[in-house]
Amino acid sequence: MTTPQVLVGLSLRILGVFLAHYPLIIKALPSGMLYRLVMVYPRKLLILEGGSEEAEVAKKALFTKHPEMMDWPKDHDFRFFKLEIIDIFLINWYGGAKPITVDEYLHAKS
Repeated sequence: MTTPQVLVGLSLRILGVFLAHYPLIIKALPSGMLYRLVMVYPRKLLILEGGSEEAEVAKKALFTKHPEMMDWPKDHDFRFFKLEIIDIFLINWYGGAKPITVDEYLHAKS
């Protein structure tokens, strides 16, 4: 990986009401630095970089929700990543993206 900077697009689609690209659909665009934590092999976890506590939390969360992934073939080369969010741009109405802080995003009230 030559540069760990990434931008992830997330859309909140109201089921059966609007298409995902409709301007009234809320979109969050977090960006930041991407770090590889671990590489997963069938029933074996090899720590490559990052903290082992974070790797175990990631592994447990994923395999609890998707236990079939523990048996994926080695050649799938599946890896865990951590996104350290630096910026977030929110599109929640007409008029373009608005920057919000990570703290505002994490503590937003519905």
